[in-house]
Amino acid sequence: MTTARAELADAQADLADTEARIGVVLPRSEVVFVPEGSATVLSVSGQVGREAQQAVVSLGSGDLVLRGKTVAGQAAELRVGATANVDALGDGAACSVTALDAADSGRTQVTVGCDTDLDPAALAGTVTARLIRESTGTSVLCVPIGAVSERADGTTTVITLTGTDTLTRVEVTVGLEADGYVEIRPNDPDAITRDSVVIVGGQ
Repeated sequence: MTTARAELADAQADLADTEARIGVVLPRSEVVFVPEGSATVLSVSGQVGREAQQAVVSLGSGDLVLRGKTVAGQAAELRVGATANVDALGDGAACSVTALDAADSGRTQVTVGCDTDLDPAALAGTVTARLIRESTGTSVLCVPIGAVSERADGTTTVITLTGTDTLTRVEVTVGLEADGYVEIRPNDPDAITRDSVVIVGGQ
């Protein structure tokens, strides 16, 4: 019995030594060749002990990009090269639209690439990318969109509140809008300042 145990121990040691030299043995069909020499694991859907019903591991090689879809009306206003801000990356990353391709249901697939290596872990889940169609280039005066009203003659106005009960209607010219705010330029430059209180929903 002692001899059998010793032989078993020697055999196990020889097996461990062989496995250490050879490495993990896989069927040829389960090996993926990556030309670039490295790849990033994008997702793992398999579980130990369960039969694989679909792709177990998804790999990505090359630069990681972001893809999303938008409706045709919005896509018509986009262009390749447009600046994009990705919330998960902060202000330090420079990103832009690299491709606009037709997708399903009349929508357009928008591809965003960045000049920095993207970390898949940091981008897990929902990622928000804001595409900049136009930019003012300098600081401007903005108010909530609901603070701007249009008269029958086509002029646009904003109502300001001075003190506790003084309302003043000020004619303005509107500019770019984003995130629920719109740029305004008062016809009288002194009528509205950054400290002015405006009425939202005023008619």
